[in-house]
Order: sequence, then structure tokens, then C-alpha cells
Amino acid sequence: MKKTRWIIVGLTAVLTVAVYINWKYSSEGGDYPVASGDDNLKVYGGATYVSSESSYFDNARYSRSKNRSDAVAVLNELIENDDADASSRKLAAETVACYAQITQDEATVENLILSKGYEDCVVFLTEETASVVVETLGLEPHEAAQIMDIVSSATGFTADVIKIIEFNSVQN
Repeated sequence: MKKTRWIIVGLTAVLTVAVYINWKYSSEGGDYPVASGDDNLKVYGGATYVSSESSYFDNARYSRSKNRSDAVAVLNELIENDDADASSRKLAAETVACYAQITQDEATVENLILSKGYEDCVVFLTEETASVVVETLGLEPHEAAQIMDIVSSATGFTADVIKIIEFNSVQN
């Protein structure tokens, strides 16, 4: 019983560290092909990658999603394991539900921030903290307060556990 609980705690810690490390080092990103050709050509309903400026945000979202999916897969194996005790299975199910809520909150906060006119952003939530990376050429104090208010309203976090990081795609 205690062993399984420690496994869940360990997996959660590993996931948190993996997301942080990935977020920290993924700003280097990879090079994506840039669309070329007639700039006046309009294609409706098609998708063309036209810039590599937001690759940091794409990589961060992908890594966050993959790491969380991997952790949920391990937890689901524990939930479905008939040999695991009931309390461990219950704790694993609660952890999966917590991840689902965090994922929903991250998407909500990202959409609200983007609705304020920012080019791109990515939000990393844990049970206790929030980090927001926002693409901007310079964040004014009232803009930081606006982002802080969005995160606080959506998550219930206080300002002391919310971190806002500016990402300038021109410099990076």
C-alpha cells in the first residue's frame, strides 16, 4: 500500500521535473521548414507552417502534453491492475483527475491570455504554482497585472505563486 503510494508520488515528481527541464531547455527549439512561394496565394482550409518564431511554444505544449500523457498511462496501468490495493488505485485515479483539471485550467488560462491580444503563450500549472510564458516585446506593469488577474481568477492562486516570463521571439 505505502509502496504504491510512493510510486505515485515519485512519478508525479519526475513528471514535474521533466516538464520544468523541457520548458527550460526547449527554447532552443528545432528548425521547421518555412513556406515559400507567392505571398499573394491564399489557401483556405489548408495548413501551412509559415514561421518558426513560435516553435518554442509549440515544443513546450507538445512536451507538456507528452509528459503528462506518459504519467497518466502509468497511473492508468496501476488503476487497472487487479493486484494493486484499493487505496493505491483510488490515489492513482485522484491523481489522473487532478491532471485532467490542471490540463483544463492551463487551456483556459492560455485562451484568456491570447484573447487579450498576445501573440502566443504557454501556461505550466502544478497543484501549488503557475508559470506563464508570454510572447511579447516588452511587458508593461498593467499587462503583467492583467495576466496575473487572469491566472488568479482561473486557478485561485495568489500572486506570490504566479510567475510571468517574457519571451521575445526576436531575440530568441
